[in-house]
Amino acid sequence: MRAAPRDGPPAEQLLAVLEALVIELDNDADLKDLMMLDSRRVRKDNRDVLMTRGLQQFADEVEVILGAMRRHGQLRSDLNLDAVRAAIMGLTEGLIRDQVVARRSGFRADYGFADVRKVLEVLVLGLNESVQPLKAAHR
Repeated sequence: MRAAPRDGPPAEQLLAVLEALVIELDNDADLKDLMMLDSRRVRKDNRDVLMTRGLQQFADEVEVILGAMRRHGQLRSDLNLDAVRAAIMGLTEGLIRDQVVARRSGFRADYGFADVRKVLEVLVLGLNESVQPLKAAHR
């Protein structure tokens, strides 16, 4: 996977690295299947969770970009960076995994790259300091 661009606003860098992941996996269906279905499978009889080196590097890159977003005022100061990283990675993985599952079963995931990009863009824009949090019914 190509590295995120180091120039431009950090929020754009984050979107670029997420797009690069989606594009790479769209271009290699076997790798997409492997990563989405087997990458972090945990066996009942084994407490070890193995993360591939590539997944760890991807998580590290996202973490660096989130730190830059925070320093540039592009990430709300009340958000925990680990939680944001987990949410971004989980959302991205879920969008891709549902396409894999749909291709192998009757599950519906009728969306393509343009739709994935829009969802990722909404997520990245929603992290911005200027976005006001919604009021929850119960706090």
